[in-house]
Amino acid sequence: MFLGYAASTWISQPITAVLYHAEAGSAAYQQSFYGAIVIAAIAVVLTAYMMVSDSKKKSA
Repeated sequence: MFLGYAASTWISQPITAVLYHAEAGSAAYQQSFYGAIVIAAIAVVLTAYMMVSDSKKKSA
C-alpha cells in the first residue's frame, strides 16, 4: 500500500524542484500545481483505459 506513496515522493520532488520559481513570489509553486494537475489527469485517463480493457476481457 505504501509503495505508491513512496514512488510519488521520489517522482514529485524532482518535478517540483524543476517547476519551482523563487522569483515568482507568492505564486512560486503555481507551475508545480499545474504539473500535479497534468499528472492526475494522466492517472485518470490510464485508470479509465484499464477499467475498459478489463471489462472487455471479462465479457469475452
